[in-house]
Amino acid sequence: MEGSELQTVDLASLMKEWRQLETEIEMIGAAIKEKRKRVKVVRDMITKTMKAKGVGTINIKAGAVHVRETKAKAPITKKYLVSTLTDFFNGNEEMAAKCAAFLDEHRPLKTTNKLQLDPLVSPSPK
Repeated sequence: MEGSELQTVDLASLMKEWRQLETEIEMIGAAIKEKRKRVKVVRDMITKTMKAKGVGTINIKAGAVHVRETKAKAPITKKYLVSTLTDFFNGNEEMAAKCAAFLDEHRPLKTTNKLQLDPLVSPSPK
């Protein structure tokens, strides 16, 4: 929105709409979270059953279901980094800690902006 558009828009109505949308998103998000949990449980049960019975593929109306195993590298945590650098520097923990600190200090930061609602704190009755 440009400056002139901001003047014609009622801020109160925008805030009300924003809160309503945020509430709807929270409710939908909770439902999606529950569905994802159930999908994970069902997927794990199907995978275990197919592996136990030695079935590689099951044909269904929508296509073929395969059990595929993929491997991904774990994230590089600070603990892992120090441990690996200690091994690399032949047990020199001081050099490994300095190297890890240097990498941590020079790590790029990502900045994002977000609106946040802090609930009102009502005074307690005396």
